[in-house]
Amino acid sequence: MEKAFLSPRLCGGRFKDGGIPLDVLPDLLALQDLVNDIARSEYLNEHPSERHVPPGFSENLKLRLTAIKPGSAVAEISFDDSTPRLPAVESRYETYALRAADTIHDVIDAGHNDRALPTGLPKGFRKHFAKFGHSLQGDETIEFDSPGRLQPATLTPRSRENLIERLRVQDECELVTFRGRVPELDHDRRKFEFWPIGGSKISVSILDSHRDILIQAFNGFWDEAKIALTGQGIVKGDGKLMSLESIQDVKLLDPLDVDAQLDDLSTLRDGWLNGDGVALDRSGLKWFSTKFADLYPAGLPLPYLYPTPEGGVQAEWSFHGCRMDLEVDLRTHGGEWDETGPGDHGFAMELDLDNHNDWERLGERLRTMTGSHS
Repeated sequence: MEKAFLSPRLCGGRFKDGGIPLDVLPDLLALQDLVNDIARSEYLNEHPSERHVPPGFSENLKLRLTAIKPGSAVAEISFDDSTPRLPAVESRYETYALRAADTIHDVIDAGHNDRALPTGLPKGFRKHFAKFGHSLQGDETIEFDSPGRLQPATLTPRSRENLIERLRVQDECELVTFRGRVPELDHDRRKFEFWPIGGSKISVSILDSHRDILIQAFNGFWDEAKIALTGQGIVKGDGKLMSLESIQDVKLLDPLDVDAQLDDLSTLRDGWLNGDGVALDRSGLKWFSTKFADLYPAGLPLPYLYPTPEGGVQAEWSFHGCRMDLEVDLRTHGGEWDETGPGDHGFAMELDLDNHNDWERLGERLRTMTGSHS
């Protein structure tokens, strides 16, 4: 006996008599590929040690158009019962098919209601989704009813084109982290403007879980409050952020966050100091960011960072009238440490900032100074 699975409802003039024109059948055939692609992806995500799905996986997910029912035209799609299988195996594979149906439903719903697309879609998804609903005309729609969802999702020619473009963009996305400010927050539209350091403003959707942090960043805009935003985005060839399709994490940064300060310094160009001043080497800035994150002793205060006219970085700490400077050469990776303060106080040393022990020496000087002036 065939087991019913999906019942997409086709609405519009061509379907009023309950029939489905033959040129629409490829639209339904695309469901087979979509279900297979997502089900395979779901299985492999759950079984990371396996490189392939089990033999017979796709055979157990074959679909058939078994009936066309009235109500405009309802295409009843069932699992193919021509493949022999044990009940336990059938149940196992159907679990992944049902998840696939839910994902297709959520994609269609995202297009119709301008919501975020599901994450983790398989690479072949856009190609096969582009075939689904391809023949829709004018005001025709497909109401996709997944067994795992209470209400059907509606696909129109317009929402379909919008989804295909959004899926194309998602295919080009990569996991990125950018630091920047929040100059605008729109509660009604559930959007905020993100202004990455050295880049252009982009509009991003607000998630409830990030709302409080975004409000803090917006309220602190004029005080240079910054956030680190991680998500799926598209980056141009010059490294600038073009768009963010989804957000995974938002953090409010320390006012002296080193990476944010280095991002600011990276925007300087030759001539930044009244016609003089060398632009800072980007690879050198990346090296210093990595070394600072890996080797700067935990628990010590963060420095202010300034550019030097020669294209280096100067880190500064101040404690009760005493100042500590570390001048960093981004090309040789050397550092010159200098302490100045009241009276005869003074101390200097040279450091190799590729050397873990020299970072410990730096940390020891800071601990000594903070301890003696606490």
